[in-house]
Amino acid sequence: MFCPLGTANTSSIYINCPSDTWSSSSQDELMDCFIRPVPICDKLAEKQYYPQFTYTFQGSPVNFDSTVETSRTGEVEVVDIIYPVNESASVQFWKNDTVDTIRVCPPQLSTNGGVLLTVIGRNFQDTGRLVCKFQLPKSTFSQISPAFFVSSTRVTCRAPPLVGNDTAATGSSFSQTVQVSVSNYGVHFSTTSASFKYISIKAATSLNMKQLMATCLKRVEVEEGFRDDDKAWFALTGLGEAKLSFDFRHLPDDLVYDEHYKIAIFVKNSSCEDQTCDSRGVVLPSGPNIETSPCRRPVELPRWFLSTAVDKNDLLNITLLALEDITFKLEIHIMYGLYASVAPFFVNSTAVKLKTPSRSNVTQGVTADTRPLSRSISYEGELIPRDYTFLVAYFGGNGDYTSPPLNLPPKYKAYERGRVLLSHNVSSDASEIPLVVDPYADVVTDTSYWLMPYGSASLTHEYVEKYRETFQEMYLDATGTQYLFRFDKMLLSYLPFQSNCMEYDSYMPLFDLLESDSCQLPAMTSETGSYGRTWWRREFPPLPNQDDIRHVGPFDVAQEPTADICMMDIQCHYEENLPTADVTPRWFEQSSGTVLYYLLREPATLADYLRGGKYYDEILDQLGFDYFIPVTVDNSAAALLEGDCSTLCFPRSVTLDIAYYQLDDHVKRIIMATLVYDHYDRDSTNTAYTFSVNLHPLNYFGLVIQFAFEKQPSSR
Repeated sequence: MFCPLGTANTSSIYINCPSDTWSSSSQDELMDCFIRPVPICDKLAEKQYYPQFTYTFQGSPVNFDSTVETSRTGEVEVVDIIYPVNESASVQFWKNDTVDTIRVCPPQLSTNGGVLLTVIGRNFQDTGRLVCKFQLPKSTFSQISPAFFVSSTRVTCRAPPLVGNDTAATGSSFSQTVQVSVSNYGVHFSTTSASFKYISIKAATSLNMKQLMATCLKRVEVEEGFRDDDKAWFALTGLGEAKLSFDFRHLPDDLVYDEHYKIAIFVKNSSCEDQTCDSRGVVLPSGPNIETSPCRRPVELPRWFLSTAVDKNDLLNITLLALEDITFKLEIHIMYGLYASVAPFFVNSTAVKLKTPSRSNVTQGVTADTRPLSRSISYEGELIPRDYTFLVAYFGGNGDYTSPPLNLPPKYKAYERGRVLLSHNVSSDASEIPLVVDPYADVVTDTSYWLMPYGSASLTHEYVEKYRETFQEMYLDATGTQYLFRFDKMLLSYLPFQSNCMEYDSYMPLFDLLESDSCQLPAMTSETGSYGRTWWRREFPPLPNQDDIRHVGPFDVAQEPTADICMMDIQCHYEENLPTADVTPRWFEQSSGTVLYYLLREPATLADYLRGGKYYDEILDQLGFDYFIPVTVDNSAAALLEGDCSTLCFPRSVTLDIAYYQLDDHVKRIIMATLVYDHYDRDSTNTAYTFSVNLHPLNYFGLVIQFAFEKQPSSR
């Protein structure tokens, strides 16, 4: 509490410090109340805490850190948690289909069985294949009984008779516990189970079954009622994007992000440390014993977003790129009790949109190719349409002649809070938002990036399993007893080298570029010219409706396809240290014909991507090197700049030109890809350049020139 001068009553609620704050003696103002850390051993399971936190109190920084062994502090408790999602402006919440069995009514019955049991739980579905499984504790024997759907929280099934102990069953003191679990489809049973007891026939006759059932069947809100998590989580399939938009324009000017409030994004699957104590009140050391799954800490937001130079009282956009099937939820955390009253300002302030690959291999209008969702999202393995996307193959050996990209993905422990890549999406029109680049030392890599990160292959394999790492390759030796490590290439779903771009930040997913709503047709050159106003292709949008797609086959002489065209400009910035040349030429200094990376010519699935280099090797063995389309440099425009332009020359226009074959009305095949540099200068103080995309289908003659048509079977 604080005590203003002249206060007569020290028990008044009006002089109490706000929640989770206190003040030292002789303080007389509300602003004298400071954050009170919670000792690690006093933490509550239902509360949210930050082990590391910094805020400014009366002009001086105050730091908390419970993860260090020396000078360890307590943790900062979240004062209030707000769910900010505007449901009407967002995609639907994830529906948990994990069956949870809680209790059974009646809790006791005769060994004769035959009683219709009511099983109370959650997430039951009316599938027509509902079953109950009855099992004795610590026994492998079980018996299955059909179940009947009542509601999402109740099913009924008939108890089988208990056989095998007739003498005990007729006594008055007999009791046998039986566990009941439920399955919606008869395949995956609930990991939780409810139990009831078989009692002797003699004891059962004394039960008032009607009263017992009436009491047992009363609804208990904590079991069957609404839970906050029912409307909190979103599901995102691997290689898809979640676009999060926050409208904070109405927040008070004195509200400071990262000190007074935070955006918290939690991801499953995840596993990380949570400081805790043993039964004696001793803080446990760092290690597996204090890890929790899912991780109780939010993912780290992009440095650009966290920068104090970025005004948070604005429209803010963050993108999550999922590297596997995940679920995630958004929360706003009020950190400082003095600002607890602003919590209502965050309600309905956030919109969530999802985007997944859809046009490289379109299954719309045909029998959909499906796959089961990861059981981390769907316990029942729900079948969903399979997504396809183009992938990038990048080789570690490329660093021998081209400096590595500055946006290579993090690995291993970097994903402990969830396998997602986050981007701060700043619109090209948002000139008031300053550019913030990552420190060069934090993003540059060397050959050590490709080395085994831990002391042995077996230890590395443990971390591969723990963090579900996919970029490297792990093999068993010929004896099948020892793991071997290999990491010389990786598959990426985003473009390497373009590491700081408006609207994308460090990660530009290929599918998002080639399927963007911002795609345009070529600009009109004249009224009747090749791209003029009367050009036949202008009858269709850049990305035509699937019903309008028309491919060109080997017998469609001189025909033009109706297929996707995407021309788009994006403002980007070099993150490289422009004034200083590197040991090897950087990507924008390379000469014509240099290969920077490869595109897989046909779209791949999430399962293919997760196999990483093994998938590359399999394709190479089966289809040869022609399956991988080199992305080559064209720097012919450098000759227009006077003097030597082999180093310290900077193209201000970079165009990714992709020509493809519309193989049929559904599938695209990349034929050639070029990175064209233009508008060179030597101004090392200017980091800006325009990155352009030019995706276009080849016509009949273009396909003939590129030998794109496959050999046709002879009619003879």
